[in-house]
Amino acid sequence: MQVADLRMSRRGKHHTLISRILDQLASLAESSALIIPLESIGELSVAGLRSAVTRAAPARNFAIKTHSDEKNFYVWKKHESASKSEKRVRQ
Repeated sequence: MQVADLRMSRRGKHHTLISRILDQLASLAESSALIIPLESIGELSVAGLRSAVTRAAPARNFAIKTHSDEKNFYVWKKHESASKSEKRVRQ
């Protein structure tokens, strides 16, 4: 078998859930967060969800931010902003 024929992407047990989240995130308006009720993620922990989404986002060219509270997990696309050195020059 040729190495080029091997599937190199990771397909974890929560692949379907993470794919749905990233699909919704792709169509989300700027400055909006996707709200995921924690009761809807089953046995997956918040830390596991955060890890899986963060790990999968670069494959879709997303930089993301996350937050959670007692009831929900929030995820949104990180805005591309000026670097620290560019900010210093502007001031």
